[in-house]
Amino acid sequence: MKLAIVEVNVAKASKGTPEYKILNEPPPNSQVKLNNGTEFKTNSSGYVDELTFTPSLKKGIRDARQTAVGKEGLSTDVGGHIQGCQFGGTCDRFNLFPQNSNFNNSAYKRWEMGIKNALNGGDQVGSVTVRFSRTDPASSRPDSLVIDYSINGEKMRKSFRNEAGQ
Repeated sequence: MKLAIVEVNVAKASKGTPEYKILNEPPPNSQVKLNNGTEFKTNSSGYVDELTFTPSLKKGIRDARQTAVGKEGLSTDVGGHIQGCQFGGTCDRFNLFPQNSNFNNSAYKRWEMGIKNALNGGDQVGSVTVRFSRTDPASSRPDSLVIDYSINGEKMRKSFRNEAGQ
């Protein structure tokens, strides 16, 4: 299936604008390219299947949308970021997914701390691509994710299940 390509100027994305709607109600079967370099692909239900970003130490702002996304999942879930706020991520819907609270605060957090330590240490952190797997494409909650990234040119991969005990 060919994806529709959508380009978004994030500077124009304020409530009520078409840009804001795309970031918070992503269109199905699309490849969305943001002018800040972030790109994501959606499935037939409009949920992100893949997101690519370049982490930086520029902090994003948290808001209530994060909490709302956590309520879409299981009772043990929280709303978590794909691109963490500490790396410039936003609370736009495309960048959030229901995560098991233990996973969010342990395995995923450890991976994020490794990226943060690399950036703080002056290492070159390349683009990060996160790919989600879902048994039900109509569910906002992924079953697992794979992250491909590089530090100082060395390619790395981490795989996670979105469950407790990671």
